[in-house]
Amino acid sequence: MYLCAYELDLDINELKEELIKLDNEWLDIDQHLKDQTGCYTCINAQTKEPLNDGKIYYVSVEFCKQLGYNSIFPFIEYFNDSFLIMIRFVTLRAGQYLGYHIDSDKSPEGYYSQEVPDHVVNNAQVNILLSNPVNEITYFAYDMKLTKYSMYTGGKYVPQSYRHHNEDGFKVIDSFVLQKKPAIINTSVWHSVQPSPEQDRIVASFTFWPLIPYDNVVEFCQQKGILIER
Repeated sequence: MYLCAYELDLDINELKEELIKLDNEWLDIDQHLKDQTGCYTCINAQTKEPLNDGKIYYVSVEFCKQLGYNSIFPFIEYFNDSFLIMIRFVTLRAGQYLGYHIDSDKSPEGYYSQEVPDHVVNNAQVNILLSNPVNEITYFAYDMKLTKYSMYTGGKYVPQSYRHHNEDGFKVIDSFVLQKKPAIINTSVWHSVQPSPEQDRIVASFTFWPLIPYDNVVEFCQQKGILIER
């Protein structure tokens, strides 16, 4: 059985520079262009205000093409165009805990709805840290109670849990620190992030097509010779 995350031996210096530039410019880019190219900013369901001052958002490949962020395309091609067309950017504020979750698109937002139905579980991502590494830990866990959590707000089962990693029957099975290298992450397993209390954590995520299992991605990277064993 594979571990839940691995670094990749890939040169992404140019890609990372462009992703950082995009993130720095995001709030100043014309909203009409964002709407026209299918980009989304995540909204708080209760207040209807942008989450984390608008710094949790999804950018389309078409948006990148129109603004000349071209370094993403060789990266996408390297993985045989197996990513969804939306690139996710998440800024966690200093000390902001991201509780246990399994990655899936949800309604009414439907950030990936141009390609896949809502509530489909996303199995794997390539994550790229855009902020300075400060040893933020991602924990991966099993829910030993096998709880039937709801896939969406208002579902008839227990609401999806976002509690701390040592509560409610979660058993930690792996932990990982995202550093300067890109990493593949098993997002179909419960995972949480404990960020630094001192600085924001900024990550860009390329999400694989939902019917590609995480183990398949690991094997692909191993065959390519880019998987860094742990």
